[in-house]
Amino acid sequence: MPLAENVQPARLDDLSLNRVEDFSKTMEMAKERLKDTGLNIRLSSGDGKDGFQIEVFNPKTNEVIRRFPPDEIIKLSSSIKEMNGFVVNQNL
Repeated sequence: MPLAENVQPARLDDLSLNRVEDFSKTMEMAKERLKDTGLNIRLSSGDGKDGFQIEVFNPKTNEVIRRFPPDEIIKLSSSIKEMNGFVVNQNL
C-alpha cells in the first residue's frame, strides 16, 4: 500500500489549535526574555476588525513603547482591502 494512502488529512481545527499553541509558547518565551528589561508584551486586537498587534509596553506605566505591526501598516492594509472591494464592486 502506498504511503500516501495511509496519511490522514489534518483537520482545520487541529491546524488552528497547533498555530495558537505555537504562538502562545512564543509569546511566553518573549515575555521571559523581556523580564529583566522592565518591559513586557501583550496581544492587542485594536478595534477587532484589522487583526492583532503585539504591543511592547512598560508594565509600571502601561505606556506602549512599540506595536508590531505598526499602526501605519494596519491602516494601509485596511485601505488596500477597501480599495480592492471598491474595484470588485465596480466591475460587477
